[in-house]
Amino acid sequence: MAAEHRDRADEIVGASGPPWRTWVVVLAAAGLLVGYLVAHRRPAAERLAPAPEAAGATLAPGGGSVSGTRIGPGPPGLRLLVGGSSPRLVDAATGVSTFLDVPGVGTGAPAWLVPTGRAVAAFVTPLLSGPHAPGQAAGARVAFLVRPRLPAVPLGAADGGVAAWDGGVITMVRTVTGSVLTGFGPDGVRRWQRRAPAAVEPRADTRHGLLVQVADPSGAGRFGALQLVDPVTGRLRREVAHSATTVLATRNDTVAWLGAGSCPPDCAVRVSELASGTTRTVSRQLRHLPAGGAFSPDGRWLALTFETGWPVDGFSRYPDGRVGLVDLGSATVSAVHGYGGIYPPAWVDWSHDGRLVVMLTGQAGRERIRIAVAQQPGRPAAFTLLPWSSFYATASLGVAP
Repeated sequence: MAAEHRDRADEIVGASGPPWRTWVVVLAAAGLLVGYLVAHRRPAAERLAPAPEAAGATLAPGGGSVSGTRIGPGPPGLRLLVGGSSPRLVDAATGVSTFLDVPGVGTGAPAWLVPTGRAVAAFVTPLLSGPHAPGQAAGARVAFLVRPRLPAVPLGAADGGVAAWDGGVITMVRTVTGSVLTGFGPDGVRRWQRRAPAAVEPRADTRHGLLVQVADPSGAGRFGALQLVDPVTGRLRREVAHSATTVLATRNDTVAWLGAGSCPPDCAVRVSELASGTTRTVSRQLRHLPAGGAFSPDGRWLALTFETGWPVDGFSRYPDGRVGLVDLGSATVSAVHGYGGIYPPAWVDWSHDGRLVVMLTGQAGRERIRIAVAQQPGRPAAFTLLPWSSFYATASLGVAP
């Protein structure tokens, strides 16, 4: 996305002369100051200013040919959630940015946003301000349920959480002996609470149960079994995989994951049906390690991003085709081209009408963000780069419900 515009005031230069001229200058300066303050107060909704793009830049459509860069508004109905010290909801079609009323955000405190289907779960880490400890945590992370036109509902301390499949949220607090999981409904009312072993990490809540990864005891930071459990009791319903290192994408009835083999040669993606436990392997011809993914709304496609190194000089273009599209019906994979230039793809999702959305990041991480949106639903053939400059201090990004 585009860099947030910074307000700049015109310089006011005084002039020498008779006293009446001095008073004219003073009154004019006061008028300019009042006008500036009125014009630059932060409204509930503001329009993001377009950023100039390099002349002659091109985007390559999915067919492999090259077309001119299309820089313009996104499709109607696509809204993006931008987390950070200034959490907001951005309308892709108009560029209007509506700030979310998240308690506790201020003095640079970032909010990590998770769409829940009916609201937004905001996880806020309070920060210390001042010259002695700027940016250091001032206390435990807390969670809120932010709903349209209603006061935010405090959910208590939470190190993280996942959206519940029915529109609520499940929060998690880590302790030395284990984690405390708490389930909240769409209205923010607590439904249940239980303790879970420290080795269990919730990944997604589905209509078939809570999907969790269990840490591998043989290695720190590694995961073993992928399990489906009862969210309220923790009782095992099904072991989806004996050894799954990464969960790439989930939906209510399906999960895509990576096995424990080294890539290459084992870069294939496994897709498991949660209702039956049936697992099949897709994309056997992959040569790079998938880093993340998203199922299309109709469940026909799985979009993937892949690990990629930084250009040595910071200006060279990244290899094209770092986004893949898996046809889950035929298990074939095709590279998607035309979504950007020197910014590598780091995140993919889908709009609700089936357009592929790609987040592109700068070399220093997530402080420079661009968004490319497929011009047509379904299999993308060309992209539109949204005309915003960079968002700074962006903690999370997602497609709003």
